Amino acid sequence: GRSDVELETIISPINRREAYDVREIIQRVMDIGSVMEVSKDFGLGHVCCYARLNGKPCGVIANDCTYHGGALTEAASRKVRRFMEICQTFSLPIVFFVDEPGFMVGKEAEKQGTIRAGTAAVLTASTLTVPTVT
Repeated sequence: GRSDVELETIISPINRREAYDVREIIQRVMDIGSVMEVSKDFGLGHVCCYARLNGKPCGVIANDCTYHGGALTEAASRKVRRFMEICQTFSLPIVFFVDEPGFMVGKEAEKQGTIRAGTAAVLTASTLTVPTVT
């Protein structure tokens, strides 16, 4: 199998609050040159990509801790939900990279309907029948 020693240095074992580049992790784990991110400018706290892992196509979902700590916002919830539905429709397994602090909170998040959209995303995840790995 393939191994990449750089993966050991991306996340600091000393400072768990230090932000890291989840896109770099995805690029290093997935097959070289196979990652195609979708909706990069929408739902900024989450990353959704199509990629290949050992030659097999898959979906990839990760939260980006450099934007609101990776908290699930209303926009990110809709993005992730739609992406999971597409993967389900086309029988693409999903690889999740999870470092999720939870739902975004506050007055603005409540106005946007973050909890409603977030619970819809969680429900979609719970009904997936495609293989998933976290």
